[in-house]
Amino acid sequence: MSPRTDEPVARPDDASAPWSPQVLKRHSDAVLDDALRTAAEGVFSHYGVDLTVVESRPVLRIDAHDAVGVIGFNSPEMRGTLVVATTMGLVACTCPEMGRRATPLRDRVRDWIGELSNVLLGRIKIALMRQGVTIGLSTPVALTGESLRLGAVKRSRTRAFDFTSAQGGVRVWLEVETEPGLRLGAPPDSPPAPEGSDCELLLFCKK
Repeated sequence: MSPRTDEPVARPDDASAPWSPQVLKRHSDAVLDDALRTAAEGVFSHYGVDLTVVESRPVLRIDAHDAVGVIGFNSPEMRGTLVVATTMGLVACTCPEMGRRATPLRDRVRDWIGELSNVLLGRIKIALMRQGVTIGLSTPVALTGESLRLGAVKRSRTRAFDFTSAQGGVRVWLEVETEPGLRLGAPPDSPPAPEGSDCELLLFCKK
């Protein structure tokens, strides 16, 4: 007969158990939120736009934006989509050499919002590498229009931030689906991501 003990027994569905599904979700959400916010602030700051977060919540719509970049990602552990939505004016003021070439404004903006989403997801990729997860990036898709309205995939987990700046507003969101039991945390024997690697992505508008 096993000795009696008064120690509580942790069950897989116990929200207080170490690394229960609830704990895993809270931990991974915190990692994704930090990666998303840090990447957005860093990328736009690099191009002269200082972002201030005004709200963080799972947003399921984009309203009144006219430039949107969408890029997908996948790995054995997770898959999803990054969306970057802002105004044509803000995109134009961040694009290198904007106005120096005889290219229509809308075409330049469309190219550059796609590149911005690519660079932003590249920074998120590096953050996830430090957590032991390596994702592959798809080709970005760019949209321009008037008062674009996009809906998120409701079955996925959505992490979102709204920002304001002197040049206009920016909304970013991640739609993420993960494998059950995914624990975002680098194993002890994982090599660290190289320092400064998030500064090595140099992308420019098409000529």
